[in-house]
Amino acid sequence: MSSSINRNFGLDIVRSIAIILVLICHAGTADYVFYNFGFYGVELFFVLSGFLIGQIIIKEFSKDKSYKSLLKFWIKRW
Repeated sequence: MSSSINRNFGLDIVRSIAIILVLICHAGTADYVFYNFGFYGVELFFVLSGFLIGQIIIKEFSKDKSYKSLLKFWIKRW
């Protein structure tokens, strides 16, 4: 079974925009505007990571409803 069933197309679009922004920054130009593109691309990656990790944490916590499940989650991620 393919993992593409569980993928969110909107998140893939945002991820690709972040990649493009970082690539524009690293294109070899030292222009300040392009530097900001890279900054926003990295910030977008951080927002996406927090969103995806947050979804996993909420799903794990809602299953067991105990802090032991959260501890197990963080140990697995460490």
